[in-house]
Amino acid sequence: MNKINVKLYTTFILVFVLLTGTINANPDTEAIKEKLIKWKVGNSSLTSEPFYDYQLQNVLAKVDKVKKQIDKELKKEVLFKISELKNGSNRKAQVRIRKFISAVYVFAQVYKLPSSETILNPYYNNQAFLDYIIATFDYMNRNGWKAGVNLHTMKVEGDQILAIWKELDELGFVGLGGTIYNQASSYVDAVLILENELKKSNRYSREFEMVKWVARIWFPEINGITHPGFQFKGFNSDGFRKLTRLYLPYILLEPDREKQNVHMQHFLRYMKKCISYAPGWADTFKPDGSGYHHKMSYMAAYSSSTYQDAALLLYLLKGTEYSLSPKSIAVIENAFDKLIYFAPNNKIHLGLTGRFPNNYTFLENFSPYYYLMYQATGKIKYLETFKHIYSQINSKEKLSFKYIGEAMSFNKGVREQGKTLDLGNYNTFFPYSGTSIHYYNDVSVSLKGQSKYIKYGEVAGIKQNNHGHHFSSGALFVFGKNNHTGFSPKGWDYTKIPGVTNYNISLENQGKKEPYYSKEYVLGGVNLKNNGLFAVKHQGLNDFGVQGNISVFMFDDLVIALGSNFSGKFEKQKLQTTLFQSSLLVKNGKLSFNGKKPIALQENKSNTWVTLNDGNSYFIPNGNVKMTYGEQTFAGDRGGQLKKGRFATAWIEHELGKDLGYEFIILLDDKDSKIIKMSKNKDQYYKVLQKNKTAHIVQYKTSLGYAFFQAGEGLNHILSVDEACMIMTEEDDHKLHLVATNPDLGWIPKNETLSYSQIKSMQHLYTESTTQNLQITLKGEWYLSVNNSNVKISYKEGNTLLDLEVLDAATVDMTLIKK
Repeated sequence: MNKINVKLYTTFILVFVLLTGTINANPDTEAIKEKLIKWKVGNSSLTSEPFYDYQLQNVLAKVDKVKKQIDKELKKEVLFKISELKNGSNRKAQVRIRKFISAVYVFAQVYKLPSSETILNPYYNNQAFLDYIIATFDYMNRNGWKAGVNLHTMKVEGDQILAIWKELDELGFVGLGGTIYNQASSYVDAVLILENELKKSNRYSREFEMVKWVARIWFPEINGITHPGFQFKGFNSDGFRKLTRLYLPYILLEPDREKQNVHMQHFLRYMKKCISYAPGWADTFKPDGSGYHHKMSYMAAYSSSTYQDAALLLYLLKGTEYSLSPKSIAVIENAFDKLIYFAPNNKIHLGLTGRFPNNYTFLENFSPYYYLMYQATGKIKYLETFKHIYSQINSKEKLSFKYIGEAMSFNKGVREQGKTLDLGNYNTFFPYSGTSIHYYNDVSVSLKGQSKYIKYGEVAGIKQNNHGHHFSSGALFVFGKNNHTGFSPKGWDYTKIPGVTNYNISLENQGKKEPYYSKEYVLGGVNLKNNGLFAVKHQGLNDFGVQGNISVFMFDDLVIALGSNFSGKFEKQKLQTTLFQSSLLVKNGKLSFNGKKPIALQENKSNTWVTLNDGNSYFIPNGNVKMTYGEQTFAGDRGGQLKKGRFATAWIEHELGKDLGYEFIILLDDKDSKIIKMSKNKDQYYKVLQKNKTAHIVQYKTSLGYAFFQAGEGLNHILSVDEACMIMTEEDDHKLHLVATNPDLGWIPKNETLSYSQIKSMQHLYTESTTQNLQITLKGEWYLSVNNSNVKISYKEGNTLLDLEVLDAATVDMTLIKK
């Protein structure tokens, strides 16, 4: 080979390596990178897929809007310098750079999306548009978006990363809220998608160094200091998303195979920590399927995105040397298995939405990840779950996804042959969320309370969920058929949350205090077969001091809601218990109040029954019931402008005084107007045997439910209990099926309470659950049909003592036989 050919060959190899990076590349990481890029922008085979047109239209509409914003910025002669991007420091610079970070991803995505069969994408592989994208990268770089920029919140001298690592070593998580890290993943995605184009334009080395700079917070070591924090179980959702959306793409872009492998092994070590059950108030995964963030169950945001990233990671790493561990896979599967039971109608309790109440339908856009789980595990149950969610979605053609891979998975799931998951009728309680779900004939009842362990919710002072103070005050939502939820953000009256007892005063006079935890531990539930009960010793956290005992007994289509011993600080102000607030968006069905057409305001003082448009009926045997019908005006969850909506809203207006109570019944899917018969003789259907400060006890056929709010005596087979507890029994011949729980999670001693700041401290955040005891005294002598390790049985004076050991407020299930 002559010198000229050698030179040409060498030049070719150097260019090839520069453009492709395939020399000495790890085939596993290359395969992961290819799958990840395909997830972000898809491929040309998608152009004839259903929903692709709609996704392409959305992207094109977005890019035109974003391009106008960037055009204005690019024309400015005065460059903004971002020598630092600390939270709250040089805020104007941070707001402007965020625009660019979001823009380059939108630009990269539309550049890679081919035209569909009916819609032209003028930006696809358009050289002039690519030049425009490169110019945008250049502008960002000139303005300081380059390796070395300060990205953090710490006001300390020296390396900012080490300051964050100190916090990580002390508390086990990183607080990145409000920092540029929350948007940086869009920039990293753009570099990943345009890797080859950036190489051709000689910008890749510069941008790769910036990606590396953004990702270095997760490096195994810096300046000889080892990455800390692995002594803690679990990880916060903010940190998890940055690991998957910042650190992993950097690893896949790293050209040095040896360095890449070191980083991948470190990443997998992090995944073992992240994807594990976190104790106490720590993020994220919990054994009952709950997902924690900000020391609370936060299902419709944060946790849900963590679940999504975990499923994607499982899919990406499958079949490579970097596959997730079996334990991590089991944790992810448990989260997906349980999540559908939180929201069988695709609607989740608003108390689990954090500061985003309008996200209560999040499961619809979450659905592609169930198909992804099917692809990753091969388990048919995830395809069946996808089809169940799909069957519940209205306006399917209007779903919008961030990533083309989501639309791709959605399309594949729709086309895939298979049956829909049959949830059947069920009742379950989620201890870490303080939430009960009762599902009967496609109608669900969703309940949530608060305790010294379970946070009320999140009411932000940044125009998010401004009015959601009562979403966990025993709130009772019925999510009906025909996609009916009752809730509608336009005109919703936040002073009247279904199931909640509070003062009938305006929001302006209810205060803005952030609700956290009560001083009571009594919040729990049990289920016996498909039925169950929920109970909470409610304690209001604002200045009004509303408190009382709440229980809800759920038997088939019958829901019995009881309240007792309610009082508040305002002796001259009446309390109200809201029955329902039902949007009138559902046209079918006939709404009636005691059999008559509704008027703007109606009132009835005894034996009241109402049938709603969604087919569910309500019966209130006693109490002054008021109902409004028609248009109502209220500020939205973010405050500001008043919004109008049409609703039927009903409540019990209590008399002045103390120890107030209520009783109301919901008949689910009341096709045969059974509510009319019940209003004439309710004892044929159920009996309230006791309703006082000690216990609420209800009989339904051969079943009894006991909600004990303190130690005390019971009725029938249950002579007494030595702790607050929930019990259900069902008698059959000489057998007694009994379920029970002690609702105390045992994270702190029974007589202690903690403030929010104390809970955030290292001393309490990772508190492990402790076993709690409960003794039940049964009338007569019984023995266990099958030995139960959580139950010890003894006898005293002809009666039976059941000593139960309960962990995590779980239900202890047993069958007893009469001696």
